[in-house]
Amino acid sequence: MAGLPGGGVVVAGKVWTGAGSPPFTPTVTVWSADGSRRWTASLPGWSSATAVVGTPGGGVVAGRVESADVAEIVSYLGDGTPNPGFGVGGIAQIPVPSYPVVGGYTPYATVSALALDGDGRIVVALVSGQCDNRVRACRYSDGAVHLTRLLPDGAVDPDFHGGTPLPIGVNSTPVFDLRSKLVTWADGSIGVATGVGPDAVTKVLPDGSGLDRAFGDGGAAFVQPGAEAGCGVGDDVGVLDLR
Repeated sequence: MAGLPGGGVVVAGKVWTGAGSPPFTPTVTVWSADGSRRWTASLPGWSSATAVVGTPGGGVVAGRVESADVAEIVSYLGDGTPNPGFGVGGIAQIPVPSYPVVGGYTPYATVSALALDGDGRIVVALVSGQCDNRVRACRYSDGAVHLTRLLPDGAVDPDFHGGTPLPIGVNSTPVFDLRSKLVTWADGSIGVATGVGPDAVTKVLPDGSGLDRAFGDGGAAFVQPGAEAGCGVGDDVGVLDLR
């Protein structure tokens, strides 16, 4: 869910149909500030969008992973129709960075957050990792977060980390949370909060060349320095915003 310019709200989810395969339809729905529904768009396949962000003019960008190695970023115009100037038919595909998976574990991936910067570029946070529900109570075990930036037309921005995904990590600690939070500064810098313990907000330089070492402790502001890192323990940044 995300707020839209003018007070509207966009929500991604699934509508149960009870028939067919799958017996539900992944959807993106936009409501106006008065609570009236403006439009609902359906997504093909099984996977719901896991991140959404509003665009100027009332449009929406949504992100999801439909297969293990490809993420889809979908752009809608203000009336809910696919954006013909974005990707192919309104959909841009980007590769999901690989993560080492040990025997008995299952790979997973998700688009965990989206954000727009002042130039209309789209920052995508991708989490990929491994899970083993037989061993842990958690749905996942560990993973890594990567940032990719797209141009307004859906093409990968070659001026951000050379057009390749930028890994985000704190002290080489794996991420134990599928959620990420993103903000963008006016100069194009990106703020990222990820994972569980030792959780931190990191500030990435506008060109994706690395962290802004003048921010916090060498580019990271820790929620609780020295917190334990593990599945189900440690800190968790629930909301990230600029004021």
